[in-house]
Amino acid sequence: MVKGVNEWSRRWESNGYRTANGQSVVNRELFQQLSSARDSLERSGIKVEFQHVPREENRDADHWANRAFDNYYNGSQDCGYYESEEDW
Repeated sequence: MVKGVNEWSRRWESNGYRTANGQSVVNRELFQQLSSARDSLERSGIKVEFQHVPREENRDADHWANRAFDNYYNGSQDCGYYESEEDW
């Protein structure tokens, strides 16, 4: 999914959501929604970054994603990016 959003989605937009071998992109609608949300946020000055998170670190990733989401929708400028657990 990370490569799909970060690397392939803009190309898919320009070629009608077709893969390199000409097949339709699986979950096209979801990638379109993600791309639209990303573009909207970036136009608002919010940097959006998708990263692969190893399974053993998923709890922390979930915490930070939810914190950023909550802060954004509550009007906070703090989107929750910190370097370590001590910053929680």
